[in-house]
Amino acid sequence: MKKLNKENITNWEIGDCFITPIKSQRFPQYNDRYLIIICCDYYEFIGRKKNYPLVYYKISKKEVNSEKDIDDAEFYIRDLIHMGLRYLPYSGLIDDRELEKERDKVKLYPDEYGFLKEYRINIFPNKNNKEFIRNCKYIKYENFERPKEEFFHWQDGLTNYFQGDILTVEWFFDKLMYWYQINNERKLVYYHFPLEEMKQYRDKSLYPLIVKYKDFMDEYKKKEDYPRLK
Repeated sequence: MKKLNKENITNWEIGDCFITPIKSQRFPQYNDRYLIIICCDYYEFIGRKKNYPLVYYKISKKEVNSEKDIDDAEFYIRDLIHMGLRYLPYSGLIDDRELEKERDKVKLYPDEYGFLKEYRINIFPNKNNKEFIRNCKYIKYENFERPKEEFFHWQDGLTNYFQGDILTVEWFFDKLMYWYQINNERKLVYYHFPLEEMKQYRDKSLYPLIVKYKDFMDEYKKKEDYPRLK
């Protein structure tokens, strides 16, 4: 990697890409693939002198040597949330009809099972980061693509709440590929049920969501233009 002082994550800039082979002990079937980490934005923590980077992960089935290789790679889905829960912050429920009306103006488009996808990940400073980054290939790519269907979670009145990772060579890839199976390869149990049948599943808490949004999904599938989240 070029000596650009990128081993300290607070020095990352938008468009910094770090590429490394996947090395998972638990899921060795993915060890022929490559992880791409793309700095896409910053997260401002109160009381911190520097912002922490927000990143996208992408998974490539071939070695990454160019911007085109980055474009061809698959976005890693960090988390899923059902369309019926889209108003709610992680901190708890809201009871504000005016707030719901305002949030309802934000255009979203879920998949055929009613799930919205979260992609951005917050990278936390840690002593293990430097070793991890030191072993990565570096590419600068400022005009990278962003996922069109990206969902930003509501939190404390903001549209940005992001789960975080620590880059480490020990357990990081096991965790990464576990959730890749769940979200990207649709091993999440709800994906095994057609939308009409999910209400029969033992998790009764989803029943009102399925009933409420089935008509929404039927109408949504008829639309030709899928609006991007602003």
